[in-house]
Amino acid sequence: MPPPMRPPGGAATGFFICAYDLDRQVTSDGATWLDRQLLSRDRGALATGGFGTEVRQALEQRADELVSQGHASRTPQGQLRIKADLIGTLTRQEVERVGRQLAAERGLAFQPIREGQRVGGKLVGSAQLASGRFGMIDDGLGFSLVPWRPVLEKEIGRQVVGVMRGGDISWRLGRALGTGVSI
Repeated sequence: MPPPMRPPGGAATGFFICAYDLDRQVTSDGATWLDRQLLSRDRGALATGGFGTEVRQALEQRADELVSQGHASRTPQGQLRIKADLIGTLTRQEVERVGRQLAAERGLAFQPIREGQRVGGKLVGSAQLASGRFGMIDDGLGFSLVPWRPVLEKEIGRQVVGVMRGGDISWRLGRALGTGVSI
C-alpha cells in the first residue's frame, strides 16, 4: 500500500511522513538508508553492540534482499557486488510502483518524469517513500511524483514548473511563472 498523500489544509505542513524502520528497509523496493550504507566506503563507524549490531544484521539482510531482487550478486569469495546506479534504479522502481497505486486509488493518470522532461502544475502535497520525500504535481490531466526540495514547502497549493536533470528537478517558482526564482 502506498503512503498517503496529504493535501494542504489537513495539516499545517501539507504532507504526511511515515517512518521506515530497519525491518521495512530490508525488504523495500525503494532506495533506503541501508542501501546508502552498503555503498558507503566507511561503515566502520557502526557500534559493535546495541543498535549498531541491529544495523549490521539489517545490512546483511538487505544485501541478501538486493541479491534476490537481482540488483546485486555475490562473488565466489562472498563479496557483495552491487549493480551500477542502484540508488537511481531503486528510486525509479519505487516511484513508479507508488505512482501506479495512487493512480488506481484516485482514478488519476500517473505520468512518470524522465531526464530532460518539463513538469508543471499544482503542487498538491508530498509523500515520504523509502527513497525519500516526493512532491505530487497535478497538471489537470494526471499527476507526477517528483523529488522534494525544502524550498517547495512554501509552494504547496501553488503552480510550479521544473525540469528533470540528473535525478533531481531544477525548479522555477514564483507567483507568475515567468518571474519566478530558479533554484
